[in-house]
Amino acid sequence: MDESNDSSSLYRYLTSERADIQDPEVKKLAEDIIEAQRKEIEEMKAMIKRLENEKTNKILIYLGILAVGLLLGWLLFGGSSKRSSRP
Repeated sequence: MDESNDSSSLYRYLTSERADIQDPEVKKLAEDIIEAQRKEIEEMKAMIKRLENEKTNKILIYLGILAVGLLLGWLLFGGSSKRSSRP
């Protein structure tokens, strides 16, 4: 396959910061694409971080509810029960 006709190779070439592009119009387009990709990557990183924090917060809330439930169960049923002694 002729790599010069491969659109993904062309895309990688045009968006590469190391590309030696002489045509000002093509160079400007490539720079705009690179900048847009950087912004999108930063947005995605922020979204992932936010979602991870939300997940962590949910886990902490569930653990807190579980701990309170266990404590209440122990106080209501475990700590106050008297052992019945059978003769």
